[in-house]
Amino acid sequence: MKVGIVGAGAIGLLYGANLAEHADVILFTRRKEQAELLVEKGLLIDGQYCQVAAQEVSGLSKRAADLDLLILTMKSYQLAEFLPILSLLPKNLPLLFLQNGVAHLKWLADCPQETILVGSSEHGAIRENDYMVLWRGKGRTNFSVFKGSLPDYLRHFFQQTDTNFPFIRKATVEQVLREKWFINLIINPLTAAFLCPNGDLLTNLDYQAETQALVQEVTPLFQAEASFEKIQTICVQTASNWSSMAEDVRKGRKTEIEGILRPALEAGREQGVLLPRLTLLYHLIKGKEGEKHA
Repeated sequence: MKVGIVGAGAIGLLYGANLAEHADVILFTRRKEQAELLVEKGLLIDGQYCQVAAQEVSGLSKRAADLDLLILTMKSYQLAEFLPILSLLPKNLPLLFLQNGVAHLKWLADCPQETILVGSSEHGAIRENDYMVLWRGKGRTNFSVFKGSLPDYLRHFFQQTDTNFPFIRKATVEQVLREKWFINLIINPLTAAFLCPNGDLLTNLDYQAETQALVQEVTPLFQAEASFEKIQTICVQTASNWSSMAEDVRKGRKTEIEGILRPALEAGREQGVLLPRLTLLYHLIKGKEGEKHA
């Protein structure tokens, strides 16, 4: 089994380290320097060494014919720039997309590949540097078939990883994404705005009040998936973690605000649901991006 992973951020490194126990893994990186470090030093997860191959993503089309699965872990705004490369890859190469939010779904129907899987990751990870990752919250990878059918060899492969790194198949893509989208919609922009770790949304009473109010505001869009209890559970389990959006703001990077918040704001307009808090958060974080990228 040969698995390629495009994107060597925290999630890409985490999946590379765990799947290397069951497959030959190659990480395709944006920067040549990161690929060289991964080859030279190996991939370290919580201080434990594992062997993976690595090279720049520019070489993906030459290696793709040897792969049995390609996992795309880059952020949604990076994915938009990457999609043209998919036309150069074999049509029979299954793809697994692991992005936050739902904005990326509109692009997938045009992908030429016959089998497309969409997933959401419950894991928490922090990238220490180009070749070291810390596993800061263990969970599952929920996935569903967006297009085509799940090959038997992939079903068997996912079953192999079940004990320590489970892949759980859901009936629909909506089941996979909506609950994770709701959680990201609450925790990510609030922690990015307050510049705090997840646990502070509960321990700081002012933050907690705003969190509860935002949950109430978006509930008409999510119905059964929306509950403050779900947010509490995640914040307790990941109390010391910084959300990916908060980390991006702290480090002056572009965020996934377009992939996570904009689809909710558009749904609110279509359904006649007022979202003043979410609108404010959207513009606040877009403003922070502008400060760093002006």
